[in-house]
Amino acid sequence: MALDAGAENLIAYTDSQLITKQMEGEYEVNEERMKDYLQKIKGLTNRMNGFQLHQIPRTENAKDDYLAKLASSMMNCSTRNITVRTLMKSPPEHSIMTIQGEIDWRKPLLDYLEKDILSPDEKEESRDILHEIHEGDCGSHIAGWVLANKASRVGYLWPTLKKDAISWAKECNKCQQHAPLIHIPTELLQAMSSPCPFSQWGIDIVGPFSIAAEQCKFHLVAVDYFSKWIEAKPLARITENEVIKFL
Repeated sequence: MALDAGAENLIAYTDSQLITKQMEGEYEVNEERMKDYLQKIKGLTNRMNGFQLHQIPRTENAKDDYLAKLASSMMNCSTRNITVRTLMKSPPEHSIMTIQGEIDWRKPLLDYLEKDILSPDEKEESRDILHEIHEGDCGSHIAGWVLANKASRVGYLWPTLKKDAISWAKECNKCQQHAPLIHIPTELLQAMSSPCPFSQWGIDIVGPFSIAAEQCKFHLVAVDYFSKWIEAKPLARITENEVIKFL
């Protein structure tokens, strides 16, 4: 195509490293068909005064590939003219709307972040929301953290939601009256096993207490591990003989 157009010097670009190295002689051509192509190209380039082949990235060679395919489909390029037009797309127009107002919507957020302050209207509205969810028509007096999660699921959210929900549940009078009492001991219990009743006993001495009849102020207590049966005896003094008599 360049020879038909009368070109004497040509600079070509390709995205194939293999073709570039084969033209430069660094790579060896093994296939017979590629050898024929290489000889054909060298024969054409020898008819020119200068020829250079440069490798470029494939992303930069898309237009050249299209032109090469277009040229290869032409039988005689000297009788045809190719017109290339570059269409410039105009950027989309963006309309800017200016909002004017005396109250900045960011001010309540800045007041909370900087001063930890919520407006009175927001506090009153948040209390109404928590009241309706916690003890309204469909309220079930749920716990504080559950109340906060339920409020956020239905679309309500403010910076102190979790804190307010926990405080609301703690201040609810009905929750305090009807909440289940926790009977879990403050210390871990130690399990004691017994195979049958009255096979293993636990004995301890309790006291001293206020002096009772016959100067008794101690208690000797025995508990059966299996049945929890209790035996107790008041004693005035703790001696070996008194313990033996009790047993």
